Amino acid sequence: MRRHTLARVISLGLLLFSAGVLLSVSGKRAKGLWALQAAETKQEAEEHTAAEAAYQEALRYLPKSPKPALGIAVLYQAWGRPQSGLSALDEAQRRGADVEALIPLRLDLLIQAQAWEQASRAAQLYLASHPQDLSALRALTLAQVQQRRCGEAAHTAAHWHTVAPDDPQAQRTWWALNREGPPPDTVCESNAMLCAQWSAGLAVDPFQAGLGLIRESEWALAACVLSDAEPSAEVHAWLGEALSHLGEVVPARRHLEQATSLAPDAPLGWLLSGMHALRHGQAEAAQSSLLRAQRLDADNPAPCLAMAEALAMESRYNEVPTWIEATLSRAPEDAEVWKAVARFYLMRNLRQGDLPMHAAQGAVRLAPDDAEAYMLLGWARLDAEEVYGALLMLEEALQRDPALAEAHYVYGLALQRAGRAEEAREAFTRAADLGY
Repeated sequence: MRRHTLARVISLGLLLFSAGVLLSVSGKRAKGLWALQAAETKQEAEEHTAAEAAYQEALRYLPKSPKPALGIAVLYQAWGRPQSGLSALDEAQRRGADVEALIPLRLDLLIQAQAWEQASRAAQLYLASHPQDLSALRALTLAQVQQRRCGEAAHTAAHWHTVAPDDPQAQRTWWALNREGPPPDTVCESNAMLCAQWSAGLAVDPFQAGLGLIRESEWALAACVLSDAEPSAEVHAWLGEALSHLGEVVPARRHLEQATSLAPDAPLGWLLSGMHALRHGQAEAAQSSLLRAQRLDADNPAPCLAMAEALAMESRYNEVPTWIEATLSRAPEDAEVWKAVARFYLMRNLRQGDLPMHAAQGAVRLAPDDAEAYMLLGWARLDAEEVYGALLMLEEALQRDPALAEAHYVYGLALQRAGRAEEAREAFTRAADLGY
């Protein structure tokens, strides 16, 4: 009798234990699904920091589901954090996500990470079995352009354009590399001269096409196009500039030297040579070229501001004001120059006389609707310990452009200085959400 009672007690205990385990598992799953839903809601609202925290919680409570890993990978792509996104995709794959379904997102993240060789290999592998896939054709074209495999890129771009003739990026890239037929509207919007030449029946000039791409900071595509242009001092100068931005230091210098050799009295080659040297930390070489450019083009503010940067690189701050004054005197109505001067001082936490305040005030005067100008003036006021005035200007900046990430960050610094800690944390979070 006692043995029978003991068996019943043990059975009841096991049932209660099993129910507890099931409830625990069910509770964790419910928490995970709730966190996943919260993450998706936060992501839609572009509250990236909160979305990341919710996805991390979902990853813990749903250890076998690929959904949280996929969600956070998409978040990291939108947030501009490609390496984290690629790690999240690997986790999604470990959790059983369809590898093939991950390819488009993986390719986008590899491009964002500028992992051109990996992007090229992955795209080629996928195209072997999916020759019409748009994401792979786009990735392979962009990777080949960045790797300066311009002939291969022209061929791939033609295939991409054939598969997606209405895709603006496909149209533009194909036309830039092949220059066949009329320029697409996307080219004409930024390069009216080129399209006017085409309409007049003139042949497309690769140099003009390349300059249009330079203006849009399409450095790799510009380098491919300019390589087809008839060699001249200007072509060498701009090709050198494109290669400099791509980090191809030696080829860039070689083209810039050819530019100054072919046209020693033209300021462009010397200016771009100086900027190249400055970009790559060669202060002495930069100063030599920039001085030459300034003598040949005395009214241009660009060599003057670049000289100030070259001198600051060597901590020769006592010589900086002369060149800053020269910069502003040559651009009395150019708000971009005044903003650049203000930023020059603010980024270095440097004050000289009435600068950076004077430059920031000038930027607001010249561009009264420009959010960045107000942000710089707010930053300058904060730098001068004018906390209340800084808050006013930063609030003005954010009213004009709520997506200006840097303004949220500086606003957080001002709020912190004003003793408003909770609001400062919110501002810093918003800056992070926007990618600052």
